[in-house]
Amino acid sequence: MSDDDFIGIGAAARRFGLAESALRYWEKRGLLHPAQRRSSWRLYGP
Repeated sequence: MSDDDFIGIGAAARRFGLAESALRYWEKRGLLHPAQRRSSWRLYGP
């Protein structure tokens, strides 16, 4: 996968019609894991 295959949390949330806070909450609960983290950025794959 190249860097172009990853999207940030805002784009991921918009794609699924969710709030970014929902994705952060799911991550905190262990239900979702970003594909990568760069600095403080969460990056999600396809």
